[in-house]
Parts: sequence; structure tokens; C-alpha cells
Amino acid sequence: MQTRAAIVESPGEIRLYEKNLFCGPDEVIVRNLAMGICGTDKNIFLGKMPANTTEFRHPPVFPFPIGHESGGIVVEVGEKIGSFYPGDKVISFGWNNNFADYFVAKEWQLHPSPPEFNDIEIALGEPLACAVFSAMTPE
Repeated sequence: MQTRAAIVESPGEIRLYEKNLFCGPDEVIVRNLAMGICGTDKNIFLGKMPANTTEFRHPPVFPFPIGHESGGIVVEVGEKIGSFYPGDKVISFGWNNNFADYFVAKEWQLHPSPPEFNDIEIALGEPLACAVFSAMTPE
């Protein structure tokens, strides 16, 4: 499957490129319905790269494939996937170059969308979770 995706080539320079997607045995391909822009995406665009953590699937160097706040519809699942099926609406919680028509994610990076969420609201799952988590106090 081929998709268009956004990449920050260098500070202040974003371009769309074509890339091929492959669904591995433990992966899910999602058709994007809506996409948010995180402060980290903005900082990367400005040349302020984040620390290299395990959440990134790409080292924080240019060119950097952006996008992680999105939601969409599952279009393909690998043979080891048991909790998602084509047609399921999902919220994405991972750096998967989601600023694209389609993206590949691991099962643990997706969450079922509540059925009442519309196509725009599912993209708000990740930023909402960050806000709620940051407001929680340790017991």
C-alpha cells in the first residue's frame, strides 16, 4: 500500500513524500480520519529536537517523519493481531508518522474509539490523555 506522509526535512521545511506501507504480523494499518499537531511537532519544525526516548520509532534527527496525534479506521491487520479488525475506529498513541493518509502502528499504540466519537474527536484522544495524566496527583 502506498501513502503520502509529511516529513520535516530541516528546520522550517516540510514536504510530502510517497512511501510504501507493509503490515507486519504484529502491526495494524490505519486510514487517517483526522490529525492533530502537537507542540513537539511544532518544535521539530522549528529545529528544536526532543530527547531520544523509546517512544520514537525514528531517531530525533532530520529528516524527521512527523505525526502522532490522530485517529482513523483499521484497514489491515497482521496475523498476530487479535483485538482490532478492519473497519474498527481507533485512537493512535504512538509516533508512527501519522501525518499521512495511512500509517502503520503496533497494537499497543492503538485504542478503540468510543462509538460516539466523530471523525474529528478521535484525533483528540492522545492530547486529552496527556492533559488528564498531567493533572493526576500521585497517591
